[in-house]
Amino acid sequence: MNDNYWLEVVDTLDYAFQPIVSCESGGCYGYEALLRNIDRAGFDSIQSFMNSCYGSNLLNWINSLLIEKAIVKFIQLKSLKQEKNLKLFFNLDSRLLSDMGSLIQTLQHLYEKYKMKAPFICFEVTEFFDVFGKKIDEYSVENRKLFEIAIDDFGTGFSDLKLLYYLKPEFIKIDRFFVSDIENNFEKRIFLIKIIKMAEVVGTKVVAEGIESEMEFIICKHIGCELAQGFFIHKPDIEISRLVDFKTI
Repeated sequence: MNDNYWLEVVDTLDYAFQPIVSCESGGCYGYEALLRNIDRAGFDSIQSFMNSCYGSNLLNWINSLLIEKAIVKFIQLKSLKQEKNLKLFFNLDSRLLSDMGSLIQTLQHLYEKYKMKAPFICFEVTEFFDVFGKKIDEYSVENRKLFEIAIDDFGTGFSDLKLLYYLKPEFIKIDRFFVSDIENNFEKRIFLIKIIKMAEVVGTKVVAEGIESEMEFIICKHIGCELAQGFFIHKPDIEISRLVDFKTI
C-alpha cells in the first residue's frame, strides 16, 4: 500500500459532529468529531482502520491528516454558528501518546496554518497505554497549553481513578451505563454523584454522555454534571448546516 492509497482512504473518510452543551445554560460548549465512512474506505471498524495504520507505521501521519480534516470542517461550523470559543473534541488513538513530539509538532503546524487559538482542541482517550511508565509532566504544563484531555467512557476501567488523580484531565466523559435509566436507579445516581465530587477535587469538568431523554438530562444537571451530550440534544451529523440551530432545556 503506497501513500496514494492512504490519501484516498483519508479522502473517503468524513466527520460527523455531535454537540456538547452546558447543562446550566443549554448553550453549545463544543462538538465531538466522530469518524464516518469507515466501511466505504474498506475497513470493518475504526479500530481495524487504526490498527492497519499502526501496523503500516503510518499512524502519526494519518492522524495528522485526520486532525486537519476535522479542523477544516470545525472551522466551517464555527463560521456558520458565528461563535468563537467552541471546543473541538477529537478521539485520539492512545498509541499516539507514546510520541508526544510528533503530536505537538502537528498541533503547532495546524494552529499556525489555520490561525486557531490554543487550546481549542481536546483529545478524547479511552485507554492510556504505558502512561504510568512515563513522567506525568509529559501530559501537563507546556503540552497542555496546546491541548486538553478528556478521559472517555469514564467508569468502565479499573485505572480510571488513578488516571483522574495523576493526569487531572480537563474533562471526564461519564459512560452511558451510569446515565441509562438513572431516573429509576438510585444506586447509579449515588455513583455518579461520587464521581462528580471526585472530579471537583482535581478541577475536572464532567460530561454526561449518551443522554437520550429529558429526564436523564434533568437529573444529570441536578446532581452536578456541567456538560451533556447525546441523542436527546442532537444526533451526530455529517451535514454541519443541520447543527447550527438546536434546542436544549
